[in-house]
Amino acid sequence: MNVNECLMLHCRTEVYEHGACCDDCWNDRRNLLAALPDLYVMTYAMLTPGSRQQEINTIHVPAIDPAAPINLVAHDTLELGYARLSGWAVYASQRAGKIPPDLKVYTSGRGFLTVVQTLLAYDHKLALGGFAGSYVMDVWTAYRRLVVQCVSTEPRHLEPPCPDCGAATLITRHADEYAMCLTCGNRWPHSQLPKLRRQAQRMTA
Repeated sequence: MNVNECLMLHCRTEVYEHGACCDDCWNDRRNLLAALPDLYVMTYAMLTPGSRQQEINTIHVPAIDPAAPINLVAHDTLELGYARLSGWAVYASQRAGKIPPDLKVYTSGRGFLTVVQTLLAYDHKLALGGFAGSYVMDVWTAYRRLVVQCVSTEPRHLEPPCPDCGAATLITRHADEYAMCLTCGNRWPHSQLPKLRRQAQRMTA
């Protein structure tokens, strides 16, 4: 009998069907969505040398200076995030019986914020119907592409001991993409890091 595993990277939690995601990864998408606006702003500021970003709460983005070289990696990252999530925002609002946002009337920054706000309000409607796994994977992809532009990807040591072997050799890799124990080799996905920390803290209490 084949065992279905969570669609998300580094997560081996058993799920009910192929292409689904586990409860931890589904719940974690809220944290990822909440982080996206600031990551978008920081990435946008990398488009041109010397650019600065203000008014983060409203995602005010200045015009790109046509005389300055453009960071194409940062530009493509912004485009990918918007493309991956805008369709989900429209679909989620439709499933909730709401009028979908007219994204054509917004600038790119305001449009991205509208997409994230719409998903935070209505993406629970995507939990059923076989959409959850694909949706969470798109949120994860947009988040990862943005976060590696803005955050150091150097390994970080976690203070709590490994809940499996007890060794104090837990680290996270690639800006918390996953955690692993250097002693026993076990891995935990990003979505299980809070649970991992709580388990380890209980062991030392």
